[in-house]
Amino acid sequence: MTPLEHIMGLMDPSYPEPIRRSMAQGILDKHAHDLAEQQRATLDDLFSRYERTFHEDAFADLIAVIDPKEQRP
Repeated sequence: MTPLEHIMGLMDPSYPEPIRRSMAQGILDKHAHDLAEQQRATLDDLFSRYERTFHEDAFADLIAVIDPKEQRP
């Protein structure tokens, strides 16, 4: 069972499936974005204490993978 299916299963089944899917996806997207923001804040703090290197870009790219609000090419 995917996280999307799990959240949909917790919702009132009287709502139409597209509505439940949209609501569940919104919850997942918000959670993923919040986690990405927390990781970015931690990354900024970490790299402010050390010399910035290639690794900062690599970590930032990895964080962007989970963020649905991140603009990717």
